[in-house]
Amino acid sequence: MTQIHAAERKLDKHDRKILELLQLDARMSHAEIGEKVGLERSTVSRRIALMQEDGVIAGVTTMLEPRKVGMLTIVFTMVKLRTHGPATLTEFERALLTMPNIVESAKISGEFDYFLKVWVKDTPGHERIHDQLLSLPMVDQLRGFLVIGSQTSKPMPLGCT
Repeated sequence: MTQIHAAERKLDKHDRKILELLQLDARMSHAEIGEKVGLERSTVSRRIALMQEDGVIAGVTTMLEPRKVGMLTIVFTMVKLRTHGPATLTEFERALLTMPNIVESAKISGEFDYFLKVWVKDTPGHERIHDQLLSLPMVDQLRGFLVIGSQTSKPMPLGCT
């Protein structure tokens, strides 16, 4: 029998519920997940293994409380590049990978080209990252936004369109 992969099959309601539970607590046992979704532990294990094999589940990580490890400040930074050729974009994205404080980046449309999420310990840390970004030859302009209040972080929505 030929195995059907994610590209060929749609996730059903059980798969989506399993994914929702794993996003909330990836350490939840397969038996506990099974109880919550109405499936046997072995069925849950098989479904999770298939979703990992298909790349639906890209990995499992440990989420840290940033403030407990000394990261006290979030700065969202918009970046405008001087040019937009493929080589420039690749070079910029490679440079971002060398900057551990930049934890997320997104290529965006509009006046600016990239939107970055930057974690720093303090204002001097932000200044160092700012200077490091401005030293890149392809960077034309930066605009930073200091987060002054709590942020909302939720699991990826699976039940909406």
